[in-house]
Amino acid sequence: MVSLWIGFVSYLPEGECWAPRYNWLAREGRFTCYPNVGETDEFLALSYGEVQHITLVCADGTPVPSNLVTAGNRQVCAGRLSAADCQKGAAPLAKFVYGAQDDWFTGTDSRTGVTITIPDKYFPVAGEEFSIGCKGIYTCMLTVFLQLRSPRYEIQEAGCSYNANKRLPQIVMNQDKNVLTVMCRPDGEMFPPDYKDKHCTETPFGPCLERRYSEVLPRYNETWWSGDPSSMEGASLTIPKDSFPKTTQHFTVVCIGPRPHPRNKCVVPIEVSAPSEPGQGSVTDVSRGGGEHIGGTSGSHKVSTHQLSAVMSGLLTTGYFCLF
Repeated sequence: MVSLWIGFVSYLPEGECWAPRYNWLAREGRFTCYPNVGETDEFLALSYGEVQHITLVCADGTPVPSNLVTAGNRQVCAGRLSAADCQKGAAPLAKFVYGAQDDWFTGTDSRTGVTITIPDKYFPVAGEEFSIGCKGIYTCMLTVFLQLRSPRYEIQEAGCSYNANKRLPQIVMNQDKNVLTVMCRPDGEMFPPDYKDKHCTETPFGPCLERRYSEVLPRYNETWWSGDPSSMEGASLTIPKDSFPKTTQHFTVVCIGPRPHPRNKCVVPIEVSAPSEPGQGSVTDVSRGGGEHIGGTSGSHKVSTHQLSAVMSGLLTTGYFCLF
């Protein structure tokens, strides 16, 4: 007799399986709730380039929020809410994930599954989260965290959200990687207002100490900036290959969040390598993943490497016990 334990459950007679509170098949991105079995409040991460969709199946009961299955008016709720609070606070996905659209959803029957797919273009570059679930005798709630895009996919791109002050991983520019894109998004703006002329020095969350770009990039010209930092595509800084400084320079690009106060800051440290110093033009300090949350403000839930590995293994099925 072989016993398979995943999670903690009671002993069961040989040859029988106790119906789990939920089932998670990572390879399929499929989360099945059994809300008539017991209470469930779980958390999982979607990862850009790996698992970019989630399918929720309510084996019992009804979806939470109820409009999750209503085509044309799909709704979810903020992360880590109870079923009751989720129903009260239901809102379009766009409130929690920038740029979300109704056609990201497929399926109108929670018993067969409702799928939410995050397209490549819109997958957030800063962590965002939302909740969905099922309600029966008990409730089964799932918080879905959208993991920060890995720098190996978006090497020269930085994007901001404003649920907390945040310092993103440093981006390195050189003659091979001479374009940087910063997305403050429509709810944010680049700071200082004359960002094409000045930048902030490395004092991330205090007052901005302004300095002209010409002080760190002697051949600087405002035309190196293009685009709108508050648009979906963001603003791009292009340094001509023959205009790199003789010595490595550093500066920061800052986006600030919407009013009212406090207006959280998103700081992007930039290193501009001198031509004689080889580099790969990349985001550095990858081990930090989603950047550095600053204590004292609320922020997105950080996902550990161990946690993410478990989520992506394709083998995670919690609360399930069988005897073979």
